Amino acid sequence: MRRIGLLILYVVATAIALVGGGLVGIGIACFALVHFAVRRGERWALWTMLAAVVASEGANAVGMYAVGSFCYVSVTYIVLTATGVTLLVATQSKA
Repeated sequence: MRRIGLLILYVVATAIALVGGGLVGIGIACFALVHFAVRRGERWALWTMLAAVVASEGANAVGMYAVGSFCYVSVTYIVLTATGVTLLVATQSKA
């Protein structure tokens, strides 16, 4: 019985590490997109960033909701990114 508990603990810790690493990777990718492509006015970078954030944070929110955890932080990141992309697209189309 003790081995099963250790196995479950190992599986959970591995899943947390993979999700955390994925979220850090998405954060670095979004930073690079904003720092290089969005500054030059390339619109594809905005939509790529939005898609990456929605996919990663959406999966994180679903996983957190499934275990009864506080998933609203991930949803807030999605809303903030969508709001930022919308505002940038609106200001670029007026200019």
